[in-house]
Amino acid sequence: MKKACIRVLVCAVAVVLWVSGLSGCRITDDKDGNRSRETSETAAASTSAPTETTKTTTVTIPETTPEATEAVFEYTWKPHVFSQIDRETIGSEAEQFFFDLVDAILAGEESVLCADKKFRWDLDLALGTYFPPYYHVVSDLTYADGAYRIKYRVGAEEREKMLLDFARRIETLIEWADLREDDSPTIRAVKIYRMYSERIVYDYHAINTDAITDVSTYRGLMELQGICQSFGSAYAYLCLQAGVEAATVSGLSTENAHEWTILTLDGKYYYADPTWESGNKGRGLRYFGMTATQREWNGGYIADEYNVGYSNDFWGREISVTDETFAPLWEAVEVTEFLEEDGVLRVVFERADGSVGEFEFR
Repeated sequence: MKKACIRVLVCAVAVVLWVSGLSGCRITDDKDGNRSRETSETAAASTSAPTETTKTTTVTIPETTPEATEAVFEYTWKPHVFSQIDRETIGSEAEQFFFDLVDAILAGEESVLCADKKFRWDLDLALGTYFPPYYHVVSDLTYADGAYRIKYRVGAEEREKMLLDFARRIETLIEWADLREDDSPTIRAVKIYRMYSERIVYDYHAINTDAITDVSTYRGLMELQGICQSFGSAYAYLCLQAGVEAATVSGLSTENAHEWTILTLDGKYYYADPTWESGNKGRGLRYFGMTATQREWNGGYIADEYNVGYSNDFWGREISVTDETFAPLWEAVEVTEFLEEDGVLRVVFERADGSVGEFEFR
């Protein structure tokens, strides 16, 4: 096993629980830029006992019609999202099986064809991020005769409600980000980052208890609560929903482990950390658009050993995250203006010393 932060999947008492193998950590900033670190051991995602059902229900996601405004970002929930990084490392065939599995779940089907049994295991760590309700509605998959049989955790009616509620929740979060149809991927990424980091609440109970606690992507979206592994993956998921290429990253320091997000903007990679930004109630932009060096400086996470995506086979030393386009924002303790006009998002911010800076997103 390579020396890196390895995410693992554990089965216990016939209930599948997603476990990150990370330590939760959070930086709390005050307006003056003073920082204090919280670290802890992560907990697994908790779900109710499985319940089998024979009823077949197809979940139909209702389309919403935005107000007739030229700049409105027309959006409905997309069940099929997958990062380019994981597509290249896990494989497009496994990705297609994942999409087929999602469609089967939405249709309430009891099985899904699979050309290669290993696809399910290749996807183990990705299922709960790219389809966040997965571990809350499915308890197990068993393989036989070229297909996986789906064992549901909840009955058909409850499952349908959960999936509809999830779709509406994602649509609401995207609406809160105030995206426009002509926004660039960069502007969409920072709008979602601001929206999300100012609303999430770190769950200190989850990191201070031995009890199994839900720290899933699903909870990070539905309740806006969790720890770093909840928020890093949830932000990536929202970006993918808005057409912004994103994936998760985990890293280790000498003291703890942490999880955040990697973005692809204008063909270059950047790191973003909504968990740390939430330490200042999301008022700043200090942890958006970080390079590998800046990320390592903020937390001491060893850049060469970052675990990028969910393949457990793609590391920080294999990827270049060096562009400093967003370097001025690393001092943005508090944003005071966030104004968009003619395709340009102008940000005015205060630094820790009280001086004022500006930055334009295009």
